[in-house]
Amino acid sequence: MAAVIVLSLAGYGGFPYAKDWWLSREVCGGALPDDAVDALSPDSGEHHLTAMEEKRVDALGSYRCELSYDRGDDVSPARVFEVTADTRRDPQEAVLWQAFGEGGWRPVSPLPDGMPGFIDESGAVQLMGECPGLGKDDDGRPRRILVRTAAGWDADRGAPDALVGVAVAAANRASEQLGCGAEPLEKTGRARSTDPGSAPVAPEKARGTPCAAFAEADLPTGTKVRIRTNSSSLVVRCELVGSDGEGGEPKADFGAWYGDWSERLINKESARLNSATARCDGESAVFNGWAEEEFGLSDRQVRALIAEFSSEQAERRDCTHLTSPASGRPDTT
Repeated sequence: MAAVIVLSLAGYGGFPYAKDWWLSREVCGGALPDDAVDALSPDSGEHHLTAMEEKRVDALGSYRCELSYDRGDDVSPARVFEVTADTRRDPQEAVLWQAFGEGGWRPVSPLPDGMPGFIDESGAVQLMGECPGLGKDDDGRPRRILVRTAAGWDADRGAPDALVGVAVAAANRASEQLGCGAEPLEKTGRARSTDPGSAPVAPEKARGTPCAAFAEADLPTGTKVRIRTNSSSLVVRCELVGSDGEGGEPKADFGAWYGDWSERLINKESARLNSATARCDGESAVFNGWAEEEFGLSDRQVRALIAEFSSEQAERRDCTHLTSPASGRPDTT
């Protein structure tokens, strides 16, 4: 069954400010925080909201919600934001592959601690939640929901905290609509930026973070660690930058990806050689890394860092069947 709500409220044509107020408070079933929607909406002195759409397709396990605004005569409306959610594995994997790219190394930014997701390279917020109400899929894996919330290109993309607020509320709305039966997600802190170029820290300051494995590692002099994700995300990324790379490109990068979809990241022989794997929460996890030749880390040192990183991650997430890089053999250390 498909349920669709589309409102343009033509009767409000002579009262654009009333229409703005109504649409901003009714979008996504009225589940979104008013201040967050207002922060993302265009200046009402120049543009006005024009329509909203909410659609649920039970047979596909999908949900969509969108708010748009009028850009003027002879110009099609533009999105303020769009929410898409899916409880099926194939569509989820397609979204994740687009977010991470081949190899998994596209930039990501962290959400506040405790929130199960990340901000992708485009600035969209991605949240992965549990769906105990939907049981298990055909392969016996617990069903989950992936919710992506993206601001329109013409919306106020400088309001990351507002977008995260919309994303959390929309994820809870989607979860309810699709029968996930999970506890509502909470916004646990303020999102300061969607810019993936966050400031790196000295290695010792990485203790207690997802990048704790590098706190006491033998790294080139002056190396700093840029922490890309929080400890609850389905991806962990730790970039190493040189002493001259405060905001620049990483000289080395180490990542962990959680879920059976991650197996496709090591479909090449070169990727398999440098990868460790494990079973985490009943699904596959992949750990990998690389370093530029001039950074001063040998291939052997990179594999040793991957092993240390994967071991710390496996302990942190209570994973089993951890293998070491270049061997595929269980790590007995």
